[in-house]
Amino acid sequence: MARRTRGEGTLYKTESGRWRAQIVIQGRRLSHTTKTAREGREWIRHQLEKPDQGINLERASAPLNDYLDDWLANVKTSRASSTYKNYFDYINRYIRPILGEFKMSDLRPDLIQSAVDGMLKNGTPAYSTAYAFKLLKMSLKRAVKLGILGFNPADGVTPPKTPKKEMQVWDENQVQTYLLTIDAEQPRSGDMLKLAVGTGMRLGKLLGLKWADVD
Repeated sequence: MARRTRGEGTLYKTESGRWRAQIVIQGRRLSHTTKTAREGREWIRHQLEKPDQGINLERASAPLNDYLDDWLANVKTSRASSTYKNYFDYINRYIRPILGEFKMSDLRPDLIQSAVDGMLKNGTPAYSTAYAFKLLKMSLKRAVKLGILGFNPADGVTPPKTPKKEMQVWDENQVQTYLLTIDAEQPRSGDMLKLAVGTGMRLGKLLGLKWADVD
């Protein structure tokens, strides 16, 4: 038998043992399946609060894939082409296959946490997993600003720890050997290489590059 929750909304148990929550807001029927009745009531409560938060219910009911298309289009016009390509590759490789078909309104911290944990269990490197999650969190932050979500569900997710590599530094003998090698094998670029060793300057600084010189 279906149960009425406080306010509007219906909650009933399906043949599979899961719970189905349904609600009609602004003429739109929304539904969601949960493991427990408590989760179903919580979902209904959250949906009832959305109109007061100015949520765009139509876009909130669309799949994450549709929103990511818009987000990447914005990245393409506002970031460098290399940045766009990097975001595009990570989103398509790691986020879309796992979460892309879920509705924006169905994205929850536990769902995203499960996706992150699953990536690690399936052998995805910690760095790639952490970076993909970072991009998802970044994209959903914009969804909150646009009124598509009432909060960022990625805020409650714990990202994987990425191992830090220890920097390898030459000792004095290795530096002296390198400087002697420069004099013998790199006479034309020796001064610049010595400057690099002595100061630790990056290549762009050593070459005297300006932003106007970079394509």
